[in-house]
Amino acid sequence: MKTIWKYTIDPQYGKSLIRMRSGAEFLSAQMQGIDVSMWFMVDESQSDEVRQFLVVPTGGQIHEPVSQNAYLATVQDDMGLVWHVFEILKEGAFDRRKNMVLYSSIQQ
Repeated sequence: MKTIWKYTIDPQYGKSLIRMRSGAEFLSAQMQGIDVSMWFMVDESQSDEVRQFLVVPTGGQIHEPVSQNAYLATVQDDMGLVWHVFEILKEGAFDRRKNMVLYSSIQQ
């Protein structure tokens, strides 16, 4: 059965690991209080996987290989700060937003 689940990230920490069901599909992101909240469509019959997300303020530097960052959303907090949410995809991961497999020539 598919359901909608919410996951939260504190944008001050930049990179976050989140355990979620495999294949969960990103739907939306918004600020709730001081956290970035993200909603995913989740198939509850799937096993868990750990996915990595990155929140970067406008003007902030992205230190991960750009080819491995999938843009998800832009959100604004109550103080007027604007944050950009990315998923850091593993090499060879399927990016559902662009219908393509990501490969990087950058050595880790």
